[in-house]
Amino acid sequence: MKNKSGLFGLSSPMSSFTRACAPAKLAGLALIASAALGTQAHAAVTFTGTDGGTRSASAEFSVSGDTLSIRLTNTSTFDVTAPDQLLSSVYFSFLSGSTPALTKTGGGVALDGSQIYYNGVNVTAGPYGGGGNVSGEYAFKSGLTGGVLGSDTFFGVSSNGMGAFDFGTGDRFSNVNLHDPDAPNGMNYGISSFGDIVSTYNGGIGDEPIINYSVLITLKGASGLDLSKLDGVRFQYGTDHSNPNFAGTPTDPNNPINVIPEPGSTAALMGLLSCGLFLRSRRTRTA
Repeated sequence: MKNKSGLFGLSSPMSSFTRACAPAKLAGLALIASAALGTQAHAAVTFTGTDGGTRSASAEFSVSGDTLSIRLTNTSTFDVTAPDQLLSSVYFSFLSGSTPALTKTGGGVALDGSQIYYNGVNVTAGPYGGGGNVSGEYAFKSGLTGGVLGSDTFFGVSSNGMGAFDFGTGDRFSNVNLHDPDAPNGMNYGISSFGDIVSTYNGGIGDEPIINYSVLITLKGASGLDLSKLDGVRFQYGTDHSNPNFAGTPTDPNNPINVIPEPGSTAALMGLLSCGLFLRSRRTRTA
């Protein structure tokens, strides 16, 4: 005899799905999805900028746990033929009262798939490549004021000393020196463009290790950081603030935040969608 709950006394899959889509369960799924999406809102945002000529750059900010990642890219499609076409620094600030206590301790700078060229030769696999870790060639500072971002207090990451800001040996992410001098200085490990042609390097950049065309910067102290509070981003080229620099803007000023859902929120949303389709089909059959 058939059990009302299903064959052989087992609950039928449809009966189980009906219970899963009960109003109380739906409310629970909605809360899970809402909470998961809420924690991930403002999880990633990209700023881009250009000088209207041969220079353009992007900085993609994302947060995962306590880590702030910044993918800094020289997006220009033009060839690099002079030192002031190398992207060397990025500065960024947050709205007043929202500034995090970021630190380089536990962070670093990685090639993230980019290549290093020295005198036109790819040296990524050698000692100048650092196994993909170029942390010793980049420096980080917080509490900067004046200069490129006006009166705001801001952060900076740079491959050279950058004049008045004086990024020094002690500001480096690591003490591993891949190429002299043993300090952020000169154009070594500056970032060339996406469209760079290494055979055209002149004496100003050909005798230095150059990164083509992106680095991944990681900083710690970002737990709970809301990237919608980013207030300013500026890209700096060359070795001094007298060299070209320009502001970055969100890729979509009207909706700048790119949400990256957590697996939990995706599963909850799929559950809500499935229940919605199931309940709709039931109403259609009983109508």
